[in-house]
Amino acid sequence: MTNMKIPLRLLSFILFLQSGMAFCPSKCTCDGDKNLRASCIGAGLEVVPIQLNPDVKSINLAMNLITSVHYTLSFYTRLEALDLSQNRIESLGGKNFEYQNDLRELDLSRNLVSTLGKDAFRGLKRLRALNLSDNFIEGIHSGAMVDLISLVELDLTNNRIISFEDTTFRSLGALEVLILENNQLLEVPTSNLVYCHQLRRLDLTRNFVESVRNESFMGLRHLTDLELDENVIKDVDVDAFSGLVALTWLDFADNNLTVS
Repeated sequence: MTNMKIPLRLLSFILFLQSGMAFCPSKCTCDGDKNLRASCIGAGLEVVPIQLNPDVKSINLAMNLITSVHYTLSFYTRLEALDLSQNRIESLGGKNFEYQNDLRELDLSRNLVSTLGKDAFRGLKRLRALNLSDNFIEGIHSGAMVDLISLVELDLTNNRIISFEDTTFRSLGALEVLILENNQLLEVPTSNLVYCHQLRRLDLTRNFVESVRNESFMGLRHLTDLELDENVIKDVDVDAFSGLVALTWLDFADNNLTVS
């Protein structure tokens, strides 16, 4: 007979699941039918709590001390909204959201994330809003967003992105809002924008874009808002905006354009 040892913490959780009970951690608030919403804002938590109702749909863990999401979210397979903003997460690892197939909103803003690996968002095929603003992101693997086929809004404000691999956005055909404000982009990410056929708003404010070419916004026929202010643009092709037939707002302030 095999002698199998089970860690006490895991064994306790298994017994908890079998009991059909759900607990609300100290400094958290759980409400809704059968505690399907949990709020642990500023609760001093260092890890994602595992004793919540396994059927919980919304968890707010903003303003805590959480450093990792590794192996902690697999208990909550029916989550629809997860707020992990203002924590100390440095890495998302791979496949840590693999079982959150119903997740619609994910807020990871104001953390310490520097890179997004190949399977960072694996499984999130129903996700509609992803907030990654105010991190330290420099690199994004071309396969990081491959499962984000339903994503409508992506916020990457205040990061350190210089460029994207050519196919990073290849699955983002449903994207309508893309915010890239205050990064270090040297050019319009044209090779990725071609995949975003439904894009309505594009914010490239406060980057280091120097030129806008005829093909820069190719195929963005639904784009209504384009923000290019506070770059270093000094060269604009004559037909750079000719394909933007739905455009109603263009902000070009504070660039290096001159009238000849």
